[in-house]
Amino acid sequence: MALSRNGCVMPRELCKIIFKNWIFPNLFDKEPFDTEVEGKKARFKEAGIEYTMKQIDEYRALGVNGIHLYALNKWKDVSEIIDRSGLRTLV
Repeated sequence: MALSRNGCVMPRELCKIIFKNWIFPNLFDKEPFDTEVEGKKARFKEAGIEYTMKQIDEYRALGVNGIHLYALNKWKDVSEIIDRSGLRTLV
């Protein structure tokens, strides 16, 4: 399932998360006018954390010994993922 016009193909599950929490009804308008913006942002963040934890579990099940989490200056979110996924207890 391709979500964007740039030909970037993402897993269907991730596209569903993005689509469900989409806050820009008009792709050319950068100011959202959705009345559920704050709720969608919170749900999107939680869904993203859960999606990432699921990916970590899949990699661990395959025997991957090292995982690099790209933080995008969101170290608190990454710390939460590490704690909730149980990675911290493995170190």
